[in-house]
Amino acid sequence: MYSPPLTEFSQGDILEQVPHLFFDGPLPAALDDTVKHSTGPMVCTAVSERAIILTPDCEIDKPKVSRWLVCPVMPIEAVAEDNRQNVRDNRIFSRFYLPPYRGILNECFVDFNQISTISAGLLVTVNRTVSLDDEGRSALYAQFTRWLTRWRLKAVRCPHCQKDIDLTATLPTRGA
Repeated sequence: MYSPPLTEFSQGDILEQVPHLFFDGPLPAALDDTVKHSTGPMVCTAVSERAIILTPDCEIDKPKVSRWLVCPVMPIEAVAEDNRQNVRDNRIFSRFYLPPYRGILNECFVDFNQISTISAGLLVTVNRTVSLDDEGRSALYAQFTRWLTRWRLKAVRCPHCQKDIDLTATLPTRGA
């Protein structure tokens, strides 16, 4: 499920201490499109925590793509104890379970409900601890697609290589 980070940044890289902003409101009554900033105060909360890159590799390698999508990677303890097994079994579509890895990563999950957009220039300065391997990225795709569509996935055909892929086969669960 995991591999050491590649030389280049990649979808599925897990990063340390990435800032996430949550806008709590109120939003200003008017936004000035000419200068692309708010004309009034906005209230937000900023936290810094682990994150995973969601932006696909084919976008990351384009110089014109200056912002990447990331999601926080939260410790399993952030979930009520009676609901943790549902996270481990990927039964909660908005959460993607990440099993522990070699003392680098404790048991945790990706929270798709908190996607952030961050400047690629800032992210390249952040420490990458581990990456998802091909199997891990397939599992990420499956759970992200389930979250977006609420589909019950079995197999899909890759539009590039025409192979049938059983997306649920690689979803990590406790003990996997």
